[in-house]
Order: sequence, then C-alpha cells, then structure tokens
Amino acid sequence: KDWIPHFKIHAELTGSIPRETEVTDSPHRPAIATGSVTLEVSRDVYKLNVLINTKETNKTYTPSSIIHIDVDVTQYLDNLPVDKAEICLIVVDEAVLSLTGHKLDSPLDIFYPNRSANIAQYHDRNHCLLFNMQDIEKFKKDMQQRQSSFDQIELCCERSMPKYMSMACSAGAGYGGFGDSNAEQKIAVRSNFNPLACWIPSSMTNSSGCVSFEIKLPDNLTRYRVWALATNDKQYGLGEMSFTVQLPIMIRPSLPRFLNYGDTAHISVILQNQTDLSFLL
Repeated sequence: KDWIPHFKIHAELTGSIPRETEVTDSPHRPAIATGSVTLEVSRDVYKLNVLINTKETNKTYTPSSIIHIDVDVTQYLDNLPVDKAEICLIVVDEAVLSLTGHKLDSPLDIFYPNRSANIAQYHDRNHCLLFNMQDIEKFKKDMQQRQSSFDQIELCCERSMPKYMSMACSAGAGYGGFGDSNAEQKIAVRSNFNPLACWIPSSMTNSSGCVSFEIKLPDNLTRYRVWALATNDKQYGLGEMSFTVQLPIMIRPSLPRFLNYGDTAHISVILQNQTDLSFLL
C-alpha cells in the first residue's frame, strides 16, 4: 500500500570499454548504461462504489417537483456496504457544464495521484581527458588564450553596459497606456436562472451503506447532472447520473434567421409534444 499508485525501478551501470584506436596500450574510455521501468500498483483497496438512483425511475420530472435520490456506497472489492461514509451531493444544470466541458474528477485520483520519481542523472564522462602529454600541454595553451580573450570581452562589456542601459531606459519611457485595452468584460447573468439545483456538502450513510435525499427542483426546463462524492477514512469514490426536467408541451418560437430594413415576416411558434402519448391541442 505504501507504493500506491506506482513505483519506478531504475538501474545504472558504469564501466569502461576499449577505445577504437590503433594504439593498443591506450586507456579505456568510460561507458555507461541506464534503464528504468514503472510498475503500477492497484488502487482498488482505496476505491468505493457509489451508485445513484431515483425511486421513480420511469417518472417524468416537472419544474418545482420533488425528487427522491438514493446513494448506495459499497466496497469496490467485495461489494460490502460502507457504514458512516460521508457523502457530498451535487445537482447542477448540464447546460452550464457544457459551456466549458467541466467534469468532476474522482477524489481517488486527487489523493493518490501519479507522481514523478524525480530521478536526475548528471555524468562527467564527456569531460574525461584521455590524451597524451603533448595534447594536454597544447590544450592548456589553448585554454589560456581563450581565457585571455574572454577577459578582454568582459572588460569591454563592463565599459559599454552603462551607456546601453541608459539608452534602453530612455527608449522605453515612451511606452504605456495600454492597460485598459485588455480589461475583462462583465458577463450579463440572468437572475432567474438557477443552475445549482442542490448542494449538500456532508451527509452520512447508514449501516446499509445508503443515504436518501429529498430535493425540490427549480423551475428550469433542462437536463441535470447528479454527482455523489463518497469518502470513508482513506477510501474514496464518485458516482454520476443524469435526469431531465420538462413539461408535457413545449412552445418554441420559430423566427427568421435574417431580416433587413423594410422586411415583413410572419412570426410563428412550434408546439412540441414531450410525451409518448398523442392528444389534441
């Protein structure tokens, strides 16, 4: 359990191999080999089954009606009921969720996320000097010449830097005044539109692993999504379902898509039967 959700095995070999040169007595060059593999550890021991159901499965819900929701929580491995599991119930309008494609993540993925092994490798084998003494002496002279050149360049930069800094400050003084162009515009929200039908942050299950809710729906004609988050000590679970709220008859306006100045249009409405029954209007 301490290694959930995964662990990484990393192997590293260091050594030396012969150099590809005509000189037979030359020293070997350094060599290294690495490899790693990630092994997943099941999180099922910390997982809970969360089942959401309504008592009236075939009933058509109408605005302002009362809906009964039952949440059953069981163990994932043996389906035993979970007593005193804490439940958070959310009922929200799917029209609002679809604006951003919002999805609720399982608490199990939050408390037991995939983590990086944080293994970093640094090798200095590329800096090993395997030359003969003549090559080493030549290398020292080249490095001294390069250092002398770097010192001269650094001295020139120190002398010219204040000049360029003053020029940059004077050149940048004329910019500004663009702060208000990217100001966020306020979104006009309709006050009679309530997307959140229910929010119950905490409720406990009984000995049968069940908890019941009674909710009065808003007046909206829409589709609601129901989320139930469950937790029990170190175990977590998430359940989800949806239901629709509608009226038997829906009236929708049918307007022209385009109108110009001086046009005459016939405004019509569409009556739509939302039930499986046929009746005269």
